[in-house]
Amino acid sequence: MPSRNWYCQVCRGHRSRNTRPAGETRGGGYYCGTCAANDDVVNCAYDCPNMIDTNMSHQTNDDGDAICQWCWERTTYCTNCDEDLEADDVARQVDDHEDRFLCRTCWDDCIVVCNACEKNVMDTVGLPQTTQDVCFACAKPVIERKIREYNDCGCDEHIALLPGYIDLVFVTNAFEWQRHSWQCTECGRRSLGFPDYMTPRQKARYLLDRTTDIFCSRCGPPAASGVRAYRVQNYSFKPDPMFKATSRDLAERALHFGTEVEIEMSKGSSSNHVALQQLADADEKHKLFYCKSDASVRTGFELVSHPFTFEWMKDNDEAFQAMFKLGKIMEGWSAVRCGMHVHMSTDAFSGLHLLKFMRFFYENQAFIAAVARRPADRLQEWSRLTAPKGKKLQQYALKKTRSLGLGRSSALNVGNDKTIECRIFRSTLAPTAYYGNIEFLQSLFDYTKGCGLHELQKERFLGFVKERSKAYNNFVMLAETLRPVTVEE
Repeated sequence: MPSRNWYCQVCRGHRSRNTRPAGETRGGGYYCGTCAANDDVVNCAYDCPNMIDTNMSHQTNDDGDAICQWCWERTTYCTNCDEDLEADDVARQVDDHEDRFLCRTCWDDCIVVCNACEKNVMDTVGLPQTTQDVCFACAKPVIERKIREYNDCGCDEHIALLPGYIDLVFVTNAFEWQRHSWQCTECGRRSLGFPDYMTPRQKARYLLDRTTDIFCSRCGPPAASGVRAYRVQNYSFKPDPMFKATSRDLAERALHFGTEVEIEMSKGSSSNHVALQQLADADEKHKLFYCKSDASVRTGFELVSHPFTFEWMKDNDEAFQAMFKLGKIMEGWSAVRCGMHVHMSTDAFSGLHLLKFMRFFYENQAFIAAVARRPADRLQEWSRLTAPKGKKLQQYALKKTRSLGLGRSSALNVGNDKTIECRIFRSTLAPTAYYGNIEFLQSLFDYTKGCGLHELQKERFLGFVKERSKAYNNFVMLAETLRPVTVEE
């Protein structure tokens, strides 16, 4: 007898707690005597307590008998052969999938017990050189561990075994994409296979750099995938920025920097996953960096920082050690295709300030080329110093236009919404050069903020820097080693 007012699960009518229900439904509800006595109301064909009003929309089995919605959704047919299930087959649920129910025949024919976790599963992986059939969840860590071990060993026997394990990566990924409808650019690209020229060892390195426990770290469930702290993300990957600033910076509109340093593996070094793990360990506290793929990088990645201010950089030198330590196994300066790009927040500039900053770049091209320290052909290919024509520079700085018409490969790329990208610098993992590049931009920002339009000469600027050599000490050291550069228009 209900302890409070209730309503009938069949006719949806409200009833007093003093009215006795005719019966109880499977879900814990009740149905009234009127519905029970009505010829149009029948019991569920699968011997469950639910009542069905046949005048309303309902499901039926092959014999035309009415079935309640609960039984229809969960137990009315075998998800493998589509045959109707009997009521006593309800408990035959596949352990690794909550929506799979099998009839007795399919259960006997399709179910395999995983040799690792002993669950009843339908989809298994046969591990090479073993007689074990394991579920996909158990196979993932084994597959990745074997690829890493065989790749690091490098002997002929282990390299010969790599293709078999590499194929399993695609098998397990395909299963997860189908089951969870996962989609991402990186997964789609991997599913197409490898270029013909790649050797098994190169394929293994590629997979280790871009997969973790076989899951896609962007699309897979974080709790289940065991994603490492760092992996090479797709080029278009853009996480929410974590701004690094001092309390003093927060009180004013301070200039923020964001760096992109393209680096490659040194000759004789192991694959990217060693560098990624080293970076993860060293960057655990500050979480300043993340990694992306880039077309100009062949065997490494692009190391990207979250936004930081000049004062924060000065106060937190230890945060950048994670990047500098990579110099033992990776290289930037000697990798001629690699560069260092620095983004600067545009909201730190006024219109006049931005005009002076950008005019200095284009009116002192030989000096800027020397500061870049890049070969002349690379400078013109990736960061052209071609000056905007006419009044385009002034119109852009005063926000009358949104483009300079120079393209992304100009020395100052203005194609981003909130930043100006300085693309001139040669890549580096050396502290003096990295800090010196940031100090150059900060000192130029400080100088052009207070100078006049008639004072945009390198001599005046260098005099300003030397007077404040303590603040810009790394750039002062670099400036003393600059060599004259001829810039070809």
